Amino acid sequence: MIRSCLIVAAALALAVPAGAAEAPSISANPDFVGNNLTFQLQGTVPSAGAGESVRIEAKECRGTFFRTYAGTTTQSGGAWHYDGFLEVTTEFRARWKDSVSAPIVVRKRMSLSLHKRGGGVFIGGAVSRYQPVGGRTVKLERFTERGWVLVRAAKLRSQGPQYGTARFVVRTKKLQLRLTMDQSTAGPCYAAGVSPIVRS
Repeated sequence: MIRSCLIVAAALALAVPAGAAEAPSISANPDFVGNNLTFQLQGTVPSAGAGESVRIEAKECRGTFFRTYAGTTTQSGGAWHYDGFLEVTTEFRARWKDSVSAPIVVRKRMSLSLHKRGGGVFIGGAVSRYQPVGGRTVKLERFTERGWVLVRAAKLRSQGPQYGTARFVVRTKKLQLRLTMDQSTAGPCYAAGVSPIVRS
């Protein structure tokens, strides 16, 4: 009886790694996505051949469950990849048959812009489809020999549910300027963001 139990226990111990090996892997490149940038998910299904279906599941910021996001197929050796466009910080996982990968998070940076107007006026903007931006703080920075330094902080004025703007005046010429928003302000659905550089 004892011998039989030991045999069963050993068989179960050997079966766990084999089952675990079938689960797909998943990673992202990059794992922080900036303004209008695509990203790639990739991974491997060790037990799969070429042409097998892999389902990508996603849970967006503030979501409560994973949903089907996209599908792809494996290549030789079980490798797979998917190219997409990220709108908000999202948790992803890969499913092959009944096996599911560990989840990963791909973070979307807050989308910021800075535009030069006449008379030294600059308009900064932020776009967010998943959370209001009105009232959130942005910072205008200039580049110096010591790096980026603060010129002025301002709160965004709402221009609708998805867009906010702030007005700055900079009289000095030939400065390199950018707009930033830190993580504590951009969260929870976005990571810290920075606009393209604009010259005064």
